[in-house]
Amino acid sequence: MKAPYVTILILIFFSCSKETPSNLTLLDANIPTDVPQLFAKGIVSTNNYEFAITFTPEMDELFFTRRKPEEDNKIYTMKLVDDKWSNPKPAFFTATEGWDFEPHINPKGDKLYFGSTRPLNNTIKSFGLRQWYSKKSTEGWSSPIPLEKPFVDKTITMYLTSAENENLYFTTGEKGDAPEDWVIYKSIKEDGQYKSIDRMGKEINAKGKWIAHSYIAPDESYMIYDFKSDLGFGKSDLYISFNKNGVWTEPHNLGSKINTDQTEMAASVSPDGKYLFFHRGEDDKGDIYWVEFKAIKENLLKNIDSILEVGKTNNEKSYINNSPTVESIYFNEKPPMLIPKLFDPKIVSPEGRFEGGTFSPDMKEFYFTRKNGKYKKRTFFAIRYENNRWGEESETYIKWPQFSVDGKRMYVGKTYRERTEKGWSEPKSQGEFLKDMAHGMSLSAEGNYYFTVYRKEDNGINGAIHFFGDKNEKPMKLSTKINIGKYIAHPFIAPDESYLIWDVVREDGYGKADIYISFKQRDGSWCLAINMGIK
Repeated sequence: MKAPYVTILILIFFSCSKETPSNLTLLDANIPTDVPQLFAKGIVSTNNYEFAITFTPEMDELFFTRRKPEEDNKIYTMKLVDDKWSNPKPAFFTATEGWDFEPHINPKGDKLYFGSTRPLNNTIKSFGLRQWYSKKSTEGWSSPIPLEKPFVDKTITMYLTSAENENLYFTTGEKGDAPEDWVIYKSIKEDGQYKSIDRMGKEINAKGKWIAHSYIAPDESYMIYDFKSDLGFGKSDLYISFNKNGVWTEPHNLGSKINTDQTEMAASVSPDGKYLFFHRGEDDKGDIYWVEFKAIKENLLKNIDSILEVGKTNNEKSYINNSPTVESIYFNEKPPMLIPKLFDPKIVSPEGRFEGGTFSPDMKEFYFTRKNGKYKKRTFFAIRYENNRWGEESETYIKWPQFSVDGKRMYVGKTYRERTEKGWSEPKSQGEFLKDMAHGMSLSAEGNYYFTVYRKEDNGINGAIHFFGDKNEKPMKLSTKINIGKYIAHPFIAPDESYLIWDVVREDGYGKADIYISFKQRDGSWCLAINMGIK
């Protein structure tokens, strides 16, 4: 007699645990995964220029910016009524003088902020771009009013977003700043009022130009914003910074699936935290895209936490657990700028140049080789950071090691060792797939291998870089975009596999062997190799 009862409980469990479909599916049934796609094609995303979308907490009302050809920015709105979304129409507060853009509904859902060039209440003409807001009551949204002091004193305030505690984050600048030099500011609500506007630190504001459009998480645990960087994918990329115990991490590029050679900007996250929305486009044409956000955030957090676990702090200036500071990390050698300089610290190689070296992930161990002075043959050394200083070097049996991101595994040649309480384990084979590996190997954060293969028939000249991952049965030779030239060797793969660096002899090179770089494209293919230049 118990079986029917158990069956009923199971049915109830599954029916209750089934996730309720989002109201967004009533507007766009094509739910994205990890590849961004147009949001509400033909309805929200059209042949016009759309950006900056925001939702009420119940996701039954939305606002976004649209700019039609030869017209100014205008905020549009849509409502969900009887399980059907209305058509987009201009918001009730549309300016009759000036224009409005970049709406944001706060996490509580009781305030709608937006930027506007409309005149202030006591003036006739517009004298800037300021933030206005409307309050929501049971009767609907109120007529908007400008944000009070200290905001009204700023002639430019863009893309304001609010945390649950009503702290505000936005883009502005100081008098005389060019637009490309505006950055992210914040204002903390204290005793029910905003007393000051404060520029955020260089963890947020020191990486590029056109730093703007900060979306703050409701709990202030992360911030997504955009800026232009020479290291980015396009005109402007989306980045995320995490708040770790009150300290912001360096910004992390959201990757090639999200960022392209176009402009990505004006991010926001759906109130349920599931989807990231952003603008993608160029010049006067662009749309709103959406992508699944939770997995992106969790993967980035996992990588960052792995780095922090082995000692690297968020601001890259100091290292916990008796790790070297930035002043001593490179043995008191002053870091170069864009022109290479000889790395020749006397503490590592007092009798002249050494061949090369590798830091452990926590920057507390350095493994290097000497072949100079009294060392006629290549000799391997290790030096460790202890008691707040680099110690004395000692000879080691470990040759040219590499490390996993968390520092718990060391790769040496075709073997690996695991870190234990007593030190490194005995070497273990990495697998048959490395049998022809020679002249270098590199691993990504995901554990994918990039290595050079030289077989007998290559005569030590015509090697090639191969790839091997969990889904591969055997190593896969990379395309001729990588494997052109002679003496291909020493690949280095970026932790996120966004670029690959190696050396090779090519006809278009400057010397016996040059360093080249290739960037991975959104479809997983590699760009043509680029010589890293005469410098």
